[in-house]
This record gives sequence, C-alpha cells and structure tokens, in this order.
Amino acid sequence: AAATKIAEDVVAADPLNVDAVIFLTGLYVADTKLDEAEKILNRALAGNEDNEQLNKVLALVYVQSKNYDSAESIYKIFLTPSTNSIIFIGCNICRSYSNSCW
Repeated sequence: AAATKIAEDVVAADPLNVDAVIFLTGLYVADTKLDEAEKILNRALAGNEDNEQLNKVLALVYVQSKNYDSAESIYKIFLTPSTNSIIFIGCNICRSYSNSCW
C-alpha cells in the first residue's frame, strides 16, 4: 500500500539504488507479486549484473516462484568460494600449519 508506493517512487527515481530495490522486492514478495519482484530485480541488474546482493535476492525470488534451475545457476556463481574470501584465505593458512582444515 503506502510503503509500496513510496518504495516504487524511490526506485523509479533511482533504479540502481540497491537498498530500495531490495526493500521493494521484499514488499512484492510479501504481497506474492513475484513477477513484479523479478522484473524490478532484473531492471536493477541490467545496470549492475555482477551485484552479489541483487543476484542472491533474485535467486530467492526464483525459489519462491519454483524456478529452481534459474536459482541454481545464480547460486553456483555467487556461492562459489572466491580465492579472495576470508574463508579461503583462512583455510589455506590452516593447511599451511596442519594437513587438514576443519
């Protein structure tokens, strides 16, 4: 209702505002407007396709829509450990002191 209208106005003024897009997506999902949620996320991703937050929220919307293949493809990209991640670095440090990690 009112919150949705305000969020829509903010996103219309700044479609790349990640926080506003995610907030509006949450409102759409709560109202079971999954097509609208997907649309607004894809619009934001068109200007920032590598944004991890937006992609992970889109994957959640895909899961809600039972579009599991699309969700899986996003998860495979963004849940793959990066060589720059603290977990990867920490595990390599751990391995240098012992032969196992966790």
